[in-house]
Amino acid sequence: ALSQLIELGGKRSKRERVAAIEKDLAGWDYEAKRLDVLTEVARGFAEVLGAQQQVAYTGELVSLAETSTRTVSERVDAGKVSPLEATKAGVSLSNTRIDAQQAKSNLVAARKKLAALWDDPIPAFERAEGDLEVLTPVPSTENMKNLLSNNPDLARWVKETEQRTAALEVERAKRIPDLTVSGGVRHFSDTDDGAFVLGVSIPIPIFDRNQGGVREARYRLAKAKQEARTAEAKAGSSFAESYQTLAFSYEQAMAIKSQVLPAAEHSFAAAGEGYREGKFDFLELLDAQRTLFEAKGKYLESLMSYHKAKADVERLIGDSLENINKTDVK
Repeated sequence: ALSQLIELGGKRSKRERVAAIEKDLAGWDYEAKRLDVLTEVARGFAEVLGAQQQVAYTGELVSLAETSTRTVSERVDAGKVSPLEATKAGVSLSNTRIDAQQAKSNLVAARKKLAALWDDPIPAFERAEGDLEVLTPVPSTENMKNLLSNNPDLARWVKETEQRTAALEVERAKRIPDLTVSGGVRHFSDTDDGAFVLGVSIPIPIFDRNQGGVREARYRLAKAKQEARTAEAKAGSSFAESYQTLAFSYEQAMAIKSQVLPAAEHSFAAAGEGYREGKFDFLELLDAQRTLFEAKGKYLESLMSYHKAKADVERLIGDSLENINKTDVK
């Protein structure tokens, strides 16, 4: 005998719909992981650029400190200032050289961290090429927040809800019993006769109407909707935090570059000239030098903060700031 199960209630088509949605859902999860990797690489690249710039800054500062030390030594030799000032200059130079060594160590660590993202234990590159001072203007928060729907972490929950709704329909369809059609040949040994036998059977679900499966599917659907709201709130909070960091870092970097750095450099140059002419003492020169060092460090810190926040924001909105600015102009 042979038998064939005939599914009723559209069970097959409903299962196919669940499978198709799961495929789309896997695509969104893949996109989320891809963007995570790209964001991590962008942040690591910014750290390498920042570490390289820090090495350059500290090298420049060592040169300035060495020049100041030579100037002090010349004035001490000429008997114009106390030898104590030479000692102070030497201490300042030593501290600057220590900072330079620390900057080089930080660069080595940053290069290894970046290379590790593509599973390279020893960096094959010697230098990262880029310019931290290239800053893209920050678009308005309204234009950017509307793009949060492009975030795969949020877009996936649309498909997740669809998938669990489709799964609920599958469980509901299971309440409809399936039909079994059978046919075969029977031989009667007593009379040595044969006959064709056909049969149709269908179970009667008196006690089991898949109540448990339907209830579980409903709970899973309700959970998905709640998790979607949680993901949306989390993305909104992360965007607000990253956007504030991005906007503040941009304004801070622009202000330091246009106002603070020129003033600090002018002050240091004037203090050096005045010290050589005997108008200022060494403490005033040292203070001007320290102010310049701190301004350069603050500027680099704001640049790195900007580029890291930019990577985070672009991860959240699924687009680049450059593209958004082009759209705004159009």
